Amino acid sequence: MPTYKNEKSYPISFGRHYWVPGEEKRVPFFIPAEEIGLTVVSDDPKPRSQVLYSGEVTVPPGETVTLPVPYCGKLSLQAATEGDDVAEIHLGERAIRLDGNYGLDLDSLDWGRLGEISLSSSAGATVNLLVMEVS
Repeated sequence: MPTYKNEKSYPISFGRHYWVPGEEKRVPFFIPAEEIGLTVVSDDPKPRSQVLYSGEVTVPPGETVTLPVPYCGKLSLQAATEGDDVAEIHLGERAIRLDGNYGLDLDSLDWGRLGEISLSSSAGATVNLLVMEVS
């Protein structure tokens, strides 16, 4: 978590964070320190990326690939197959078909209703998947 210090003679606030003069505080995200008058003490460790998963998932014929989704409040999910590949993405108890005509683009899903993503394909498929944390 980045660390910032108030070296001014007056209090400084940003969002719900407040620094009294001389106070040093770690926050779980970057803030515009220079613009609000704080000094950057450290950028490390860097905040966790909003990208939870990005890449191609190879689904062998007749098999299911399950990917755990790291905890976050809400997330967006995009999934699409390559070429003529056909697959299903399983979100909870629902299966959604992915093929050359239909991909999936969902925003603001509750993590508590998901937890993991499963992909299956009877003939095998490559699925491009992007999962991101959203506010």
